[in-house]
Amino acid sequence: MKDPAPQGRPAAATVGPLAFLGAAVVVTALNLVPYGETVLYPLAIFTTWVHETAHALAATILGAKVQGLLVPPDTSGQATYWYVVNDFATTSRAITASAGYLGAALAAAGFLAAARRPRLHRIVLATVAGLLVVTTVLWVRTGFGVTMLLVLAAGAAVIAAKGSAGTARWALLLLGLQTGLTAGLDIRALYYVDGTTDAQTMSKVVGLPAVFWATLWLAIGAAVLTRGFLKALRD
Repeated sequence: MKDPAPQGRPAAATVGPLAFLGAAVVVTALNLVPYGETVLYPLAIFTTWVHETAHALAATILGAKVQGLLVPPDTSGQATYWYVVNDFATTSRAITASAGYLGAALAAAGFLAAARRPRLHRIVLATVAGLLVVTTVLWVRTGFGVTMLLVLAAGAAVIAAKGSAGTARWALLLLGLQTGLTAGLDIRALYYVDGTTDAQTMSKVVGLPAVFWATLWLAIGAAVLTRGFLKALRD
């Protein structure tokens, strides 16, 4: 009788470096070519939610009262919050303004890191589903936003509960890739977008040109994401 084969991590839970790199190329291309964003639309809505939720959580932790999250069909977004000026210092306003882009970059790196740890796959996806539901109930008031976020929550919950190990890992990798890429592309847009932006808010609150803050966020986000990407690629 032959000895049983050594038990390792299930093959379904692994994604080879070439497959992961190929996925990164495809996601990047779809974000840049005409109509490619249509394919990624649910993920684009998800990244909007990540960005605005990061603002909302920072504001809440620092003492402001969140009034609502706007998640419209065009994938733009806005977190509105109220605070007493004397109780919400310059530092708090600066952290809240920075939280959207930097929070999205950290979330993306977190998804990529979790994808490398099979024991975390279902836990992270279930947590994402729960956060989607809680933030929707607390802060989202538009029909489109409520519908899309609850659909995303249901999808994450189903994968967490019923999906295979491979499906769960691919879900986290795709969330990480799209969230990270969108964070970078959105920061790039700060250089030429008219109207109020997070970088302009930072400029008003702290000083220095808006382009300085956009560049700083881009550099920090790129460093965080590059580290997460290379670790996921080597896995």
